[in-house]
Amino acid sequence: MTTSSHEKLSSNKNAWGVQCPGCGSFTVRIKEVEENQSCGFGDPTDLQVQVPVYACDACCFCFTDGTAEAIIETERRERIRNLLSPEAIKTIRTKLGLSQTEFAELTGFGTATLKRWESGGRRQNVSADNFLRLLGDDPTLLKKLRHLLRIRKS
Repeated sequence: MTTSSHEKLSSNKNAWGVQCPGCGSFTVRIKEVEENQSCGFGDPTDLQVQVPVYACDACCFCFTDGTAEAIIETERRERIRNLLSPEAIKTIRTKLGLSQTEFAELTGFGTATLKRWESGGRRQNVSADNFLRLLGDDPTLLKKLRHLLRIRKS
């Protein structure tokens, strides 16, 4: 694993009982490291993601427990699928002038689901992403959604 110059050291002193596989020391800290990789599959776009890495104070050996790899793989998959970012979803909703509750009611998405999408806690599936893109590209669809909502409520 290569590290860049963008490293931030955690002040935690091995409260988790991790032992360095290089020297056996327990003077291990967690560093947040910016990892740079290609998305793969012919996509030249670089992927930059913050990942946790264990660093031994005694021998300077750096290692992971699989968490970093899982984070990188998740980000790679999302980039390849080209889903809207949490910020883009929130922008679509706010440009339509709707609160999360109003947007959820009109679209049929749950309010909690929308909150998770906008916070980055969960990613939307491709069909929801397509629907969000259509709303973002054509705000007149909002009028049709309001009409459908009135029909459902009657």
